[in-house]
Amino acid sequence: MAVVKTINPWLKQGLELGPPLLFFVAYLRLQETTVPLGGAEYDGFIIATAAFVPILLVSIAILWTLTGKLSRIQVFTAIMVVFFGGLTVWLRDRPGDWISAGPKLAAIPDGGGAADGR
Repeated sequence: MAVVKTINPWLKQGLELGPPLLFFVAYLRLQETTVPLGGAEYDGFIIATAAFVPILLVSIAILWTLTGKLSRIQVFTAIMVVFFGGLTVWLRDRPGDWISAGPKLAAIPDGGGAADGR
C-alpha cells in the first residue's frame, strides 16, 4: 500500500488554485494584446492559455511528488486542460467554441450516471 504524505494545507491550496489565478491575471493583463509569433498573431487569451497548460501540469506534478497521490478530478482536469487548451492555441480560438465545450463534456459522465440511477 502506498504511503500518502500530508502537506501544509496552504501549500496544497496554492498548488491547486495558483494556476487558475495566474491564468486570470495573465488574461486580464494581456486581453488587449496581440503577439506575433511564428508568422501568426496570437491574442492575449491564447498566450495566457498557452502559459496556463504547462503551469498547471507542473503544479499537479509537484502536488503528486509531495503527497504521493492525485485525485481523479485532478487527473481529469489535467486531461481536459491539455486537450481544450491545446485546441484553443492550435486553432487560435478566442473564448468561444473549444473553451466553452469543456464544461459541457465534463458534465456528460455526470448526466450518464444520473440517467443510469447511480
